[in-house]
Amino acid sequence: MDSLNIEELSCPVCHEIFKAPVLLSCSHNVCKECLEQLWKAKETQECPVCGRRPSKNPSSNFVLKTLCKSFLKERNERHSAGSEEICNLHGEKLKLVCLEDNQPVYSVCRDTQIYANQTFKPIRKDVPAYTEELNTALKSLQEKLKHGENLKREFEKTFQLIKSQAEYTEHQIKEQFKRLRQFLRDEEASTIIALREEEEQKKQKMKEKLEDMNRHISTLSHTIRDLEETMKADDVCFLKLTIEVICTMNVFPEVAKCDFTVQILQPDQQMPSGALIHVPRYLGNLPYRVWKKMLNSVQKSPVILDPSTAHPRLILSNDLTRVKYIWDEQPLPDNPERFDICECILGSEGFNSGMHFWEVEVNESECWSLGVTTESNQRKGHDFCNSNVWCVKYDPYSLLGPGFPVEEHLECVRVDLEYDGGTVSFSDPVTNTHLHTFTTTFTDVIFPFFCNLDEVRCLRILPVKLFIYAQTVKMDSLTVGELSCPVCHEIFKAPVLLSCSHNVCTDCLQQLWRTKETRECPVCGRTSSKNPSSNLVLKTLCKSFLKERNERHSAGSEEICNLHGEKLKLVCLEDNQPVCSVCRDTQIYANKTFRPISVVVPSYKEDLNTALKSLQAKLKQRENIKREFEKTVQHIKSQAEYTEHQIKEQFKKLRQFLRDEEASTIIALREEEDQKKQKMKEKLEDMNRHISDLSNIIKDLEETMKANDVCFLQRFPVTMERVQISQPDQQMPSGALIYVPRYLGNLPYRVWKKMLNCVQKI
Repeated sequence: MDSLNIEELSCPVCHEIFKAPVLLSCSHNVCKECLEQLWKAKETQECPVCGRRPSKNPSSNFVLKTLCKSFLKERNERHSAGSEEICNLHGEKLKLVCLEDNQPVYSVCRDTQIYANQTFKPIRKDVPAYTEELNTALKSLQEKLKHGENLKREFEKTFQLIKSQAEYTEHQIKEQFKRLRQFLRDEEASTIIALREEEEQKKQKMKEKLEDMNRHISTLSHTIRDLEETMKADDVCFLKLTIEVICTMNVFPEVAKCDFTVQILQPDQQMPSGALIHVPRYLGNLPYRVWKKMLNSVQKSPVILDPSTAHPRLILSNDLTRVKYIWDEQPLPDNPERFDICECILGSEGFNSGMHFWEVEVNESECWSLGVTTESNQRKGHDFCNSNVWCVKYDPYSLLGPGFPVEEHLECVRVDLEYDGGTVSFSDPVTNTHLHTFTTTFTDVIFPFFCNLDEVRCLRILPVKLFIYAQTVKMDSLTVGELSCPVCHEIFKAPVLLSCSHNVCTDCLQQLWRTKETRECPVCGRTSSKNPSSNLVLKTLCKSFLKERNERHSAGSEEICNLHGEKLKLVCLEDNQPVCSVCRDTQIYANKTFRPISVVVPSYKEDLNTALKSLQAKLKQRENIKREFEKTVQHIKSQAEYTEHQIKEQFKKLRQFLRDEEASTIIALREEEDQKKQKMKEKLEDMNRHISDLSNIIKDLEETMKANDVCFLQRFPVTMERVQISQPDQQMPSGALIYVPRYLGNLPYRVWKKMLNCVQKI
């Protein structure tokens, strides 16, 4: 037992004397309980000493277990009164100590060959010095242990903050992309609305053209039918009907009376220009135009604040451009980058060349300071403002450090940094007033810094600027147009009178209202204020008109003069009225010219036949144009559907770009989170081992301090050796937290700028 020491009988995991040791295939021993916990935590079965994987299940080491029990028993016996003060060789009390190996010896041992030429001192005189040395080491280790436990708590706090940072940053990333996607949805909706409005306008215009064309075709059809019936009548009836037809045609814009011939007055209707949807207005450079318009909804801040540097009494806005003071400190880890005394925060990006500027809205804050500082400037303690700080301040309460004082409230301060020229200038951009300029030589990286001690008003970094029919009772004065329905263009069958005084066939009105789902007049578009009533007077007039027209078409009914009962064989050339020979000699027809009907009718029929053919050709042409109009209406509908589909496809691609960017940003965030958490986890494991080692050493020191002098001297060298090999103090590593500005700083602007790669301008 004398040749064994604690290290040889200690577990490499818990550093305690083995309790239930097991032997691994690599010949190393570990406590069974320690090995099970270690393998469960690491999820890999490997030796904690050499890292090899065991080839078989570990077996209990009963020999080592027995040795450990014997060692503990013997050590306990030694701690009993005086048991270790007797020399094993000579049976005498140990009163001397060999200074070379710090071993207690008996006076007889001093004279043996083993201790020749070695120095000895009485135990009583040497122990106090060793005790003082060990006590000093104990206090140092206790301080290290306390520092390690505090640092462990900081590591645990940092680990939790990394998780909170990742969750908060991911939420903000999703919110920013949500706004960008909402912008795309709004743009897509407004573009489709504009398309639908143009579609409705073009379709309405073509509908009106079709209605005009239908009326025109109906008029031509009626005129042609009347002409054909007139051509079949006898000569006298032909003359009367010809006059009626020509008079009827004068009502319409298509034909007019001229020497009893029908002539076409209006030119042929053509397809109007601009009838189709102007597709390039919607699809031409659509992604580029949306990208360009998106600039109005994004902002770029010249400086993004770094939350890892913020004093615990400073809080930031979600976009990292505003900072405000709060009284209660936030529970943040004391990482190396963070201010702990001065209530300051740095920008996330440093400058080592070029010219830079930014404007800060101080908004009449009660106490503030802003400017630039070097990257290496000390952020811990009170020394930050004493050197390498160039700033202006508003400090009526004398709370801030050095800086150029501003005597009045300002709304905004502009900072101009010229790194290569070594100048920092401050001005008031509202009044365009220069405040102060510092001149120096910059050799270190320069960071913007901000300090705000106002709990109400915040400091805000401003974004940069980027860029109806008259009715008469006389039947001779009525025409087909006056007695025709404005919808079907036929003679009224069962007319009803609307509140706007227009008349429509009952069936036509019902079908029209059923189709449009609105109760409006087909002529003026007004909504009918009451149910339409039957127009019995108009209905009677229409019946009389049809009856009279049919009677006129009956054979020979008009060949006898109503006044004289003679046959009508002459025609008055002045008024084109057929007369009898007696009428010719009356006062009414004095000084007028007459010709036989049989002579006049053939020329009239020839002229009328020519007009008939012209009208038939016109009718055919108008029917072709009508079909073109109908095709155009269908094409407008197809155009709108196709254009809307293409608009949706283009916006779908832009939304996919945003989804991809959001996903890649969150993936990068999660990767950094995992890296930082893994690093902190390793630091925590190292710290736990370090604390465990320190605790064991301190416990051994305390036990050694309690031992008797001889036992104390025997254990002193090993104990001091363990004290000397203890690890140095660990510190919180820099860059332990997630670098939030990388993900949230000017995020919409950076996404907008990157979007240019997926849009093209032609």
